[in-house]
Amino acid sequence: QEANNNNVIDIFGFENAMAANQEEVVEDIKVPSNDPIVCNNTHLTIHANTIRYNGKPCIRFTFINHTNTLLKQFAVRFNDKCNWLGISPENITFICSVNGNNGIATTYVPLIQNKDKNGPVNTIQVALRTQIESNLVLKMQFDLPSFIFFQENGIVDKKTFSSIWQSVDKSKEVSITKTLSKSVDEIKTLLSDKNINIMAHRYLEQRGDVMYLSVKYNNQAILGELCSNNGSIVIKCRSKETTLANDVANGIAY
Repeated sequence: QEANNNNVIDIFGFENAMAANQEEVVEDIKVPSNDPIVCNNTHLTIHANTIRYNGKPCIRFTFINHTNTLLKQFAVRFNDKCNWLGISPENITFICSVNGNNGIATTYVPLIQNKDKNGPVNTIQVALRTQIESNLVLKMQFDLPSFIFFQENGIVDKKTFSSIWQSVDKSKEVSITKTLSKSVDEIKTLLSDKNINIMAHRYLEQRGDVMYLSVKYNNQAILGELCSNNGSIVIKCRSKETTLANDVANGIAY
């Protein structure tokens, strides 16, 4: 997207951002293969992806600097009107060192959930400003799947699973149906890669392959069930806080 894309709501208020806490960039020489271009203009090409890195949810930014000036600092803000998980960067300003003449560097921006949730599922809008042209706010929109917030060590034993599942009223259940032509082994790999734990798996003639899941999210155990039957996937999650069940169900389905 171009830097002046009017479809993305303007986010200003960077006047003090460049003086805020700073975090150093991780330098790299290659663009990560799975990271799409989210901004492309005469100054910068920016690739971005949301990932879990060193046990933290992050946005990975990779900058390609087309100017003759060293890129040494950038600031990040999120649009609170399109921020479905209510996230903020741990810091506002980040130090980097991206050489001019198409130099490349990558940094990881850690995320925290500390705001109200707004906007469409799986979507985030970001504003970014650099010292190269401080009056230019680069605006971009990309996917924000909730599974990057799924924490490690979310396994619960079968007895605890059964106790929690039965203690949550079915009215608190969130259900999502989608089409997915994957084998059971492929589904298990996708779940494992997202920190989704499979507590048990059985085959039922009327329902197909049924997997019972646990996820640690917001330091709570959120339980789920995934049924795979002839290319159709049904995901159910339960939590006493329906918003958490919704976040987890969408993260499993993503």
